[in-house]
Amino acid sequence: MPHFKSSLRIFLALAGVAASGLACGGAWDPGVVSQAHIDLTDVRAPVVGDAARLMENLARSPLWGVRSEDGTRSAFLRVATNADPFTPQSMFLGPRIRSGHPPLGTDSASGPAMPITSSLVALGSRWQSTAVVDLGVEVLTKKPAQPASACGVPVDLGIYSTWSKQVDGNAWTTLVLQLGSVWLVIREQGAGDRSATRAALDVALDEIARVATLPDTYLARDIYADVFAVLGKPPAPLRYAGIQDRDTLGLVFETQPGFDYQHVQVDVGEPRICGGECTDPRRQADKAVDLGRPPPGDWALVVVPDNAVFLDAEQNARYGTFSGSDAFDAEIRWADAAGRPIWVGHGPFRGWER
Repeated sequence: MPHFKSSLRIFLALAGVAASGLACGGAWDPGVVSQAHIDLTDVRAPVVGDAARLMENLARSPLWGVRSEDGTRSAFLRVATNADPFTPQSMFLGPRIRSGHPPLGTDSASGPAMPITSSLVALGSRWQSTAVVDLGVEVLTKKPAQPASACGVPVDLGIYSTWSKQVDGNAWTTLVLQLGSVWLVIREQGAGDRSATRAALDVALDEIARVATLPDTYLARDIYADVFAVLGKPPAPLRYAGIQDRDTLGLVFETQPGFDYQHVQVDVGEPRICGGECTDPRRQADKAVDLGRPPPGDWALVVVPDNAVFLDAEQNARYGTFSGSDAFDAEIRWADAAGRPIWVGHGPFRGWER
């Protein structure tokens, strides 16, 4: 995969939240290495009465990404982060756009140079504080294992580590708040002072309140016109070069009647190189995105990370990430839950030996 050049390379990450403990006083568990004091005195969390309606609105928002599994939904708040590993700087996508920050960058080789990552696994967003930390914000319809903290009072969060007895880069905390019929989970990993968790809480509650007050009938293309002005008008394919050619793929598109957008996935195919299916079908299905039930003529954003392609030994010698020097042109195919094509494009790829 050729390197993409841009003055600013940004990825949008929907951060996954790993299962971990939460301590609000009481006995310390063996994994607790310290505690973080977070003042929730002034926090007034909204009470969500209709979880299904909220999650539907989150699914249609380009500022959130939603996955569905076993009848439950999880929503992840997108974060914009520059791609410099030495000076990472992050902002949640909504506040970034509303604050009038510069555009996210363009790239003549791939369209908008926007690594938008709708992570459906535990993937953090990179922040810059006293130390680089990974931070994830998630809304759940299923009660998490961690007990919820109470708003309106200070809380002490256990800082956990499985590798060290110090608050280092592997240490994590998890804050859980119950918002009526849904739960808000914020997980922070790193050696920071947990001020990022408190700041993220304010942003998350504001973003949830914005979505919770949407009218019964609306078009996302109107509500989020400022966001789509940055992402692009449909059809707008998005791509960002991932580590070792495991690229993130995205698409802004206009919805059509008769499609099921609650399970949207992407695959990469080329008949001569990998027998028509270059990505792993099972992995791609596991990363499918839930865009809700938008009306025809609306706009939607779908993003899928880590789209590795796989090759046999002979093709890998020529097109392999580690062993080859060439790239091959392949189809990028977006489809709905029934396999109906939403959009088909092309792009250069390099792969891994199957």
